Amino acid sequence: MRGNGVSFSVQWARVYNAADFMCALSDPSEGIAEAKPPWRVASDPQIQAAPPPRQLALKATLSAASDQPMNAFLSSLLLTLSLNGLAQAADSPVGDPVAGQAKTAVCGACHGPDGNSLVPIFPKLASQGERYLLKQLHDIKDGKRVVLEMTGQLNPLTDQDLADIAAYYAGQKGSVGTADPDLVALGEALFRGGKLDQGMPACIGCHSPNGAGIATAGFPHLSGQPAEYIKKQLTAFRKGDRINDGDTLVMRTIAAKLNDKDIEALAAYIQGLH
Repeated sequence: MRGNGVSFSVQWARVYNAADFMCALSDPSEGIAEAKPPWRVASDPQIQAAPPPRQLALKATLSAASDQPMNAFLSSLLLTLSLNGLAQAADSPVGDPVAGQAKTAVCGACHGPDGNSLVPIFPKLASQGERYLLKQLHDIKDGKRVVLEMTGQLNPLTDQDLADIAAYYAGQKGSVGTADPDLVALGEALFRGGKLDQGMPACIGCHSPNGAGIATAGFPHLSGQPAEYIKKQLTAFRKGDRINDGDTLVMRTIAAKLNDKDIEALAAYIQGLH
């Protein structure tokens, strides 16, 4: 199936390399390391001998909570990746982007004809990862994610319809906005470095340095998303109003460590990120 052929070993490698992205940025002298099974990371002599920034970055990326062991979050993340991959691979129809375009007429009213919403409270769907978008469509239809504006909109659609729509938007080119210059510094620091002292990983671990996300793993594309939309989602995760981040509570755990100023800065930075 397209987009679902991620092997167990490749998923492990992505988790390790996501941490390494953060390490490379926090310590420019360090490059991207060769992928290793993450159960060896904590005891690997090369990691133990690495400069302190690299060690801290690795630990923060692999642990979403400062009061829990590093491998607790890692285990949860692996479980999420593997179970989501298995669930989506079984019985998930292959999307047809051509057929999907014909099914998006109603969607265009809020999200724009090509998926680039001009209304800041609505997300841009263009360039969004197909796997992530398909999950959100199913979650909204099944009531696992509550979006008032979408109430009843997806009820008449079949699984094939949803797959076609996701495939269409995934193939469209997303637009990028501009960032508030007064908020860029703080937003960039959080996005690229997280809050190491609180055990909060950098956003780049799952969403990549340029905000493109990791489509095959189901991590969303954030680059260019409207600041208002990002603020609303981070606040919803923090308050527990949005709960479709799975049993691992990954986004809820991270958002709980963000104050209002952090959220505003992150949202502004993401809007102009490309």
